[in-house]
Amino acid sequence: MLSGSTLSSFTDGAPTGVRPLPGGGVVDLGIATNMLNCGRANCTEAQMDANSRARPWGANNARWRLYAYGPLDQLAPLSRPEPCYLTVWIADDGREEDGDPASDAAVEEAGHGIVRVHAETFGASGARRAIEAELKRACRGAAPDACLPGIRVQSWQELRQAIP
Repeated sequence: MLSGSTLSSFTDGAPTGVRPLPGGGVVDLGIATNMLNCGRANCTEAQMDANSRARPWGANNARWRLYAYGPLDQLAPLSRPEPCYLTVWIADDGREEDGDPASDAAVEEAGHGIVRVHAETFGASGARRAIEAELKRACRGAAPDACLPGIRVQSWQELRQAIP
């Protein structure tokens, strides 16, 4: 997933391009991804590797990859779904020091089995809500069968920021 080669079964096409929003407006998935990666509409590798207050890990900075996306009412049968578009990005955690944000650390290294997730909904009239979480596989040892089903939420936060 970290390399972007695997997508969720909840997608509505390519992970780039413009999508209409329920109630009017659009979201450009490519630009939204770049805004997470470097704060600009277009990102270079150097910009993604740059140290900043928001991205202090240099070559280990998160490379957000769109993983799941589509209209919320297409995700699950809800009795009264909100008219919004759901996006979920995934990235490597900042504990790793391997310089490769497109792959997880080795089993014995810090950050192994941990990912960051950014979920954001886009609604009518420019409404947006976002949360970020750090998730870890629940494992008891290094053996492949030592991992339990599911994940552990290590931390999460609702993001409140000015909308660009």
